[in-house]
Amino acid sequence: EPQKVILEAITLSARGNGRTWRFVFNKLNFWRKQGVKSVSDAINLENKPIASPPNRFGKAIRTEQQPEWLGKEDQQLKREATPEEIAAFEEEKRKLFGRIKDYKEQKSG
Repeated sequence: EPQKVILEAITLSARGNGRTWRFVFNKLNFWRKQGVKSVSDAINLENKPIASPPNRFGKAIRTEQQPEWLGKEDQQLKREATPEEIAAFEEEKRKLFGRIKDYKEQKSG
């Protein structure tokens, strides 16, 4: 079965745009180090997700689980503002525009 494994390495290398025999040799060498004995082992290894490499300081990159609430719509944002909240907002807006107007008047003259 080694011939079939070699043929599979050549086929996968050609599909993956590996244009040199060195590419095929490196793939076969990697498979040997991973304990590949058959074509099915090689295919399983090739389809296995690649682990992310460590960062440049040699430490593994930290991955965190996403919290349950992520992606759910925030109910607080969906509710309508009460008339009191709207009035308080408008009052704060009026005060802010008044302060901006006073500042501009001080700057200009």
